[in-house]
Amino acid sequence: MSGSAGHSSAFGIEEIGIPGKDFLRDALTNCSDPTKAIEEFQAENEILLPSLRPMLPLLDLHGTRRLDFHLSVMEELREKLILKIKEIGTQDGREKDKKLKELLHKSFPVIKIKPLRPVVCSNLILT
Repeated sequence: MSGSAGHSSAFGIEEIGIPGKDFLRDALTNCSDPTKAIEEFQAENEILLPSLRPMLPLLDLHGTRRLDFHLSVMEELREKLILKIKEIGTQDGREKDKKLKELLHKSFPVIKIKPLRPVVCSNLILT
């Protein structure tokens, strides 16, 4: 992935209730300690998998950038989500259509986020 993928992720996430660049800018503008504000933002918005937390210091020791780590986690989760959407698409009946339409409605705002477009598109194909 290119460096622009991280930049493009600033668009769309706030539309689905995830704090993004506007929230962070406001937090940094209205705080007395920028370092503390950044730490709080990171703690509140980190990947919530306890098994990943111990890996971060190990990745630091190996010189792996956090961005690279998070992008690889996002890619893996994206592929699993696409597989799950395809699995739902193989089901029969109205429940399948209901689930796919609900997923499409929830995921469409993130179509602006280039790395997440395949998720939305896989859902569009099946809907």
